[in-house]
Amino acid sequence: THCRGGSPRHKILICDIQGVGDYYTDPQILSSDGAGFGLGNAGVEGVIKFMKTHQCNEICKHIGLTPSAQTIPHLQQLAASRRPP
Repeated sequence: THCRGGSPRHKILICDIQGVGDYYTDPQILSSDGAGFGLGNAGVEGVIKFMKTHQCNEICKHIGLTPSAQTIPHLQQLAASRRPP
């Protein structure tokens, strides 16, 4: 999973997709503001944790997704800007 595609300005990340064959179930949606999408939405902090463990593969490269290592610094800046002083 990467922060790209279908999400204007990288506001959501869909992860934890499970399923069999072409039938996918139980996705978790993480939003940049942590609002909506159920109790599992850990906001930008959840996205950072996910991206730190993601390892890009041939599918990621083939469809031109931005590598996690390039995305994490932006996410950390976003998280820091939202923390109370």
